[in-house]
Amino acid sequence: MEAETQLQIAENLEFLEAETKPKLMESCAEAGRVLSGLLAETPKQTGS
Repeated sequence: MEAETQLQIAENLEFLEAETKPKLMESCAEAGRVLSGLLAETPKQTGS
């Protein structure tokens, strides 16, 4: 969600064209899904 916030800020400050934002938001969402999947498959570590 942090990346989406940064994209919104960039758009508000006119560093990012509005037409570019949807593709970047989709890329962020896909990265989030991949990371969530990896975390779900990573074995939980117990304390030392």
